[in-house]
Amino acid sequence: MNALVDDPNSNNTITSYGPGWIMIAQRKINNPCVVTRTTLTTDSLPSNITNLGMQNIEPIVSMSPEVVIIGTGEKQLFLDQKISSILTNQRIGVEYMDTAAACRSFNILLAEERSVVGIFYMIV
Repeated sequence: MNALVDDPNSNNTITSYGPGWIMIAQRKINNPCVVTRTTLTTDSLPSNITNLGMQNIEPIVSMSPEVVIIGTGEKQLFLDQKISSILTNQRIGVEYMDTAAACRSFNILLAEERSVVGIFYMIV
């Protein structure tokens, strides 16, 4: 994964979102992205969430977060059970929600200083 932001002092709070974009760390992101407190990547996810697979989740497992929040776009979707299983088998919580709710939840977990990874697909 190539990071746009990889700053140990960063706080990748999501400040706003709208159709086709999310504002993270004062950057307007228009592509699906993976976000942690200190990193932001936009080149590691397929453009369509239905193509999200194990190869996209394995690097996230190696980060050992407490929880992964998956923003599925305009509506909440549940993905292949294998994705949930690989995370929960590693004692990593996983939550699927529409992207607006995922943005809010991600920010709350950051504020609580929890180890969280957000996977965000854009609202259309």
